[in-house]
Amino acid sequence: MNIGITGATGFIGTALAKAATERGHGVVAFSRSRNISLPWAKEVRPISEEGDSAIDPVDLDAVVHLAGESVMGYWTPSKKRRILSSRVDLTRRIVESLKNCNDRPKTFISASGSGAYGNRGDEWLTESSARGKGFLADVCAAWEAAACRAMALGVRVVLLR
Repeated sequence: MNIGITGATGFIGTALAKAATERGHGVVAFSRSRNISLPWAKEVRPISEEGDSAIDPVDLDAVVHLAGESVMGYWTPSKKRRILSSRVDLTRRIVESLKNCNDRPKTFISASGSGAYGNRGDEWLTESSARGKGFLADVCAAWEAAACRAMALGVRVVLLR
């Protein structure tokens, strides 16, 4: 299986890519960095920072989308815009990339976050728990809605929280 991974150089992306490679899968890493060499990736493709299409999904069986601005740090208005845009806008552009591809990946796995549930203390939460309130819950809702647009293209969508 050929798996494309955005955020492939991050903590989770690196571990996922290495595990997939060890199991015999081909990994295509998508990165904003140019001229990067990743020993576990069979190929590194750029994430386009402009235009409609963000990635080139050709010859991929699945795309795992993990990229996004870190939520660590002080949440200035500028930081909050980057958090939202790096998730929602980039996800929309990835779905556009799938739309423009003749042989689409069968599965689109998009990270979201447990922030979707808001701060609920010790409350036991499940997939069917109501969405929370607050900035991260709103970001997650918009992020997941953007990812789910791939379903209209016949692509299976999996949301990771």
